Amino acid sequence: QAILAQTVAPALSSAAAGLLRLVGMRGSSGADVADVVFSTVAETVPGSEIRVVGSADMLGRWHPEGGASLRTEPGKYPRWSASVRLRTGESVEYKFVKVLPDKSVQWEDGPNRHLTPREGGPANPGTPRFGQSAPTAPSPKS
Repeated sequence: QAILAQTVAPALSSAAAGLLRLVGMRGSSGADVADVVFSTVAETVPGSEIRVVGSADMLGRWHPEGGASLRTEPGKYPRWSASVRLRTGESVEYKFVKVLPDKSVQWEDGPNRHLTPREGGPANPGTPRFGQSAPTAPSPKS
């Protein structure tokens, strides 16, 4: 059965979600989990990296050093992405950060982004630009 991630904020348009369709599975704890693909468009200087940091354990609990590193490649730059396994049904807040070559961290401005990986529901395959934000959308009902 497919598991989808629903972005509930920010939602500048369908392009602001930063999440792709997901495949569901059970984690080692027996909880349903989903591989969430986070993506953003971010211009960087050589030696920098983009991370997704947030409220979930797999997102570092708001510590950039523990966040998930996004990857890019020459044909896709400045689009960065990473797959992160998250529990379904649990609301997650997150932001993208730039880790510069000197290891300083630049947090994106604006409100936290929100998502709830869940079974069913629409996927939103957009990719936000780093720092782009919008008003909070209502949380979906399961």
